[in-house]
Amino acid sequence: MVKNICNCAIILYLLSGCSGFLAKDPEIDVSNFGFKIQGGFTEKTRCSGFIMLGFYGKASNNSQTDSLRLPSTVKFSHQLGFRPEQIRVYCDHNKDMAHQVDEPLEVVQVNYGTAEPTASISIIINLPQENSTNYEVSTYNPSTFDFGYSKAIHSRIQSLTSLDDLRFSRANVKVGLLKPLHFKNSGLSGLYIPKKYSQKKETIIFIHGIGGSPSDFIDLSKNLDSQKYQLWYYYYPSGFSLYDNSIELFNLISTAKQRYQLSKVHIVAHSMGGLVSRGYINLCIESDNCNHIKSFTSISTPWNGHNAAKMGLKFAPSVLPVWHDMVPGSPYLESLFESVLPSSIPHYLAFSIKQRDMLVFESNDGVVSIDSMLKPEAQSQARKLIGINEDHVKILSSEQLMLHFSEILP
Repeated sequence: MVKNICNCAIILYLLSGCSGFLAKDPEIDVSNFGFKIQGGFTEKTRCSGFIMLGFYGKASNNSQTDSLRLPSTVKFSHQLGFRPEQIRVYCDHNKDMAHQVDEPLEVVQVNYGTAEPTASISIIINLPQENSTNYEVSTYNPSTFDFGYSKAIHSRIQSLTSLDDLRFSRANVKVGLLKPLHFKNSGLSGLYIPKKYSQKKETIIFIHGIGGSPSDFIDLSKNLDSQKYQLWYYYYPSGFSLYDNSIELFNLISTAKQRYQLSKVHIVAHSMGGLVSRGYINLCIESDNCNHIKSFTSISTPWNGHNAAKMGLKFAPSVLPVWHDMVPGSPYLESLFESVLPSSIPHYLAFSIKQRDMLVFESNDGVVSIDSMLKPEAQSQARKLIGINEDHVKILSSEQLMLHFSEILP
């Protein structure tokens, strides 16, 4: 038992070094990972807009709902706080997040059979090109298929006045890592933006790494001209899967585009945040909706994952969902470069090269190996490589990184 606890502490240290977060006695709450539903759509499914999914279940005689918006017909993965009994799906042709009578829909009853209750299920959905006949038009109620999604996603675009905000406290960061479902349900997850929005300014969206928060970008933010740029921050439960967090980012930015008519966005991501960001960009490419992205800068990103995640799956008494994605060669990591970045989205790959300690025995920046940061596939799609003689954390305050932004930002 002592050995397992020590191993888990080391693993959390390695994977969360991007913010200096060290869990000496990690309280990983498996029950707080929720229920994972994943799957895809049949080849017959065609949708020219977004696909909307509504999940329905019961707990203590109370109905529970959750929803998800996807670009086109990609695979889906979602963490729920309940075991769904029914899935309602429709093709949102006009992307207004409200169902119209002429938009194809389907109602799917989830059949668990006689198997013992599990924490996940996989399902394949067929969304017909025409309206499903299993739903009587005479009893049709559009609100039944709207899932409250528009209201829910808009509520996750939150105002921000300072990076010293208590929502970014170490205690909340720990909850996002070890109890991600509670973090999400507490209303902490979302896109944090200034109270006043100006279309005259270009937008920079910062995405933190595992065990991190928007506060990680305090020094970098102070050095950017607030007269030219408005700074936004994506704050997410870093213990959840990378795919789930990239879909959430896709939905938040898609909604913000509609609300604010975003036209010029620069994405800046640190450590694991680069993996979430690239997943988002791939979803954006899939939906042919990337004309707003003007640059992507990744900083010390483990493009080939981290061996500590592999150790976690093998030795830790409880496993964080994100570790499955962070294992070198994981399906998520391998999928990142299946889509080629368009020339309109230059990728600037910054990597740190100062080893901070000897806890790991490969060339690294104190947290992530050089080999992982410089994965060949990542290099081949990068516009420029930027090596910086700092460790994994201090790179965010380095003068060389500031110089990079002065060169690429107009």
